[in-house]
Amino acid sequence: MTRTLKVAKSQIEKVKFALPRSNYSTYQELAEDLQIARSTVSNFFNGKPVLTRNFLEISKFLNLDLEEIAELNIRGVAISSSSALLNMQSKLPPIPPGCGVVTVVLDINVEQIEKNLLAINNHLKQIAEDTSMTIKSIEPGSVVLVLSGSQEGCKQINTLFKSGQLTELLGIEILDIGIELTSFAPINLSQWWLNDFREAQQVGWQTTEDVFGSRQLAFRSGVIKRAKQINLGTDFPIALVVDLSNTADEEIDILLRVYSTGSSVELPKNLRLILLSQGEILAEVQPQNINDDYLEQPLKGSPGEEFSVKVMLGNVSITEDFVI
Repeated sequence: MTRTLKVAKSQIEKVKFALPRSNYSTYQELAEDLQIARSTVSNFFNGKPVLTRNFLEISKFLNLDLEEIAELNIRGVAISSSSALLNMQSKLPPIPPGCGVVTVVLDINVEQIEKNLLAINNHLKQIAEDTSMTIKSIEPGSVVLVLSGSQEGCKQINTLFKSGQLTELLGIEILDIGIELTSFAPINLSQWWLNDFREAQQVGWQTTEDVFGSRQLAFRSGVIKRAKQINLGTDFPIALVVDLSNTADEEIDILLRVYSTGSSVELPKNLRLILLSQGEILAEVQPQNINDDYLEQPLKGSPGEEFSVKVMLGNVSITEDFVI
């Protein structure tokens, strides 16, 4: 499947009517709730290509039927879940540990970008202040650049896009951006049973007391647990908590939770906690009620099995890898 979608021309008026019907007065209000750029929302409403996951989120928030409004034929995909649609997207190139990938949707044709590819790549390195920023692929249609670089470089590109400065600096209209970050190394949970947290501490895993301070949270008792603050470069600081316990059948009982670590315990509406195995989505949870103060996903596994956890907010996500 293409990495981008756009509203069919025949559906644009219907889509625009959905904004006030959903109690939004402006594009900015919707963008703030979704934690994406206002320009992405504007491009959606004007029938320009945006990244598939952002198209899905906007459609869901406005209670729009994806199959009716999208220009492409994607019948059979449920709008109530992003799992199927995300699995159907073009796969990103492998992301080196501790790095990230930026997916950039440009308003330019392939011939134009091929002529200026080196200059664009060098300009992006300067803008991101990241000499490792490298174009990995160019995809046709609405032209999509896939770049890899450092986590901080990726976040800098995203910050400039949300402020509207990236289009001005690059000299090319940027329609949308997605950021995928990865952890520095898989966490070996078997070491936690031996009370060995040295490797985990090196990549940011701490005690829950260190992360949450005196805040009273209802964790399970008698379990091994650690927390890690997740920096997605947004206004909502969050933390991932992993706790472990044994089961009668010798499997490991694991509970994943995501909490806010900011002044407000309320979770953003489009926060996602996604469980993966070998790149395939197994489960996905998001806030169900306005007062939800954490996301939770249980799982069981045997020693040696691997799984990944993706935390997604707006157009940015980070993946943490684990070995049981």
